[in-house]
Amino acid sequence: MNWTFDIVNEKNVERSEDAAENLEPGILLKGLLLNGATWDYENNFLSETVNKNLHCPMPHIIMRPSNFVFASDYQDFFLCPVFTNCENEPLLYIPLNPGANAAGHWTRIGVTMLTKLN
Repeated sequence: MNWTFDIVNEKNVERSEDAAENLEPGILLKGLLLNGATWDYENNFLSETVNKNLHCPMPHIIMRPSNFVFASDYQDFFLCPVFTNCENEPLLYIPLNPGANAAGHWTRIGVTMLTKLN
C-alpha cells in the first residue's frame, strides 16, 4: 500500500485537530519530534536548528492510503525516517519540504523523527 502525507501546519494544537477533522479520512500522526532540525511553521519547511535545540515538535501529519503515489512525486523532498527510538529500523519515511537546502543536506546531518524520547 502507498501513502500520501499532508502536514496540518497549525501552531495551535486545538486548531490543528479541528483542521484535521475537516479533511478526508486518514491517520492523524501527532506528537512526533524532529531531531536535528526545526520546522518552520510560517513557511512549511525544514530549517536549521536554533540555539542547538535537539528536538523540535512537528505539526500534525495526516497519512492517507493512495493507489497512485509515484517516486517522482517526492523527488525534491527529504524522506525523513521515523523511529520509535534511536536503535530500531525506521517505521516509515515521511516526505518533508527541504526548504532552502537540498534534500541531501538533511540526510548528511542525520535528521530524523522520533515517536518518543528514551
